[in-house]
Amino acid sequence: MPASRAIRALAAVAVILAAARPAPAGDLKLRLFAAFVEPTGGSTLVSAEPGEVAVNLESAGGGGLALEYMIAPRWGLELGALFAQPGVSVSVSAVPPSVRVTQGLGITPVSLGTNYYAVPEGRARLYLGVQVARVGYRSLEVRIGTTGVAEEISFDSDFGFGGQVGLEVPFGASRWMFNATARYLMTTATPHGSDSGATVDPFIVTLGIAVRLG
Repeated sequence: MPASRAIRALAAVAVILAAARPAPAGDLKLRLFAAFVEPTGGSTLVSAEPGEVAVNLESAGGGGLALEYMIAPRWGLELGALFAQPGVSVSVSAVPPSVRVTQGLGITPVSLGTNYYAVPEGRARLYLGVQVARVGYRSLEVRIGTTGVAEEISFDSDFGFGGQVGLEVPFGASRWMFNATARYLMTTATPHGSDSGATVDPFIVTLGIAVRLG
């Protein structure tokens, strides 16, 4: 009978949803992920020969890892690191405007934050997090003009703040999980020796796997 099949199907779904329990306090998780990074800020203006240089950051891929320690069934403490090298477009106000990027800008935020599991049970676990990050910037090197003179643009490290929304989907009863996050990080790239910098504020999407180590 169709009704009996529907009841059995609903019962099976209920059993599956009830199978995954909140992670107990003391659990340790390792996350490995690929990342898509989209800087949302404007350009950086840097004084250089033969003219003023405008550096614009573009979207990029990257990757990273994170460790999360569950301090309570709904609360986790997460330490993570990510690396990405955004595409860079450079323009010069002087003539000739010949510019070549010979070393791209690398962004490496190392973050510490807390996650709150709003939906700690079931097949899909939703969590919200806040983070503070130490953001390192690798120097950018460009060659300007027909002479090909190299100009290195160094950036100071920065402290950033942000938040994330994450989702965990366990693979059955195993300790492995699919993990995805959407993050926003407020950070500024300031050229070394400059009083002002450019807003980077990357929007970051990560996709990867997680495993319970405990």
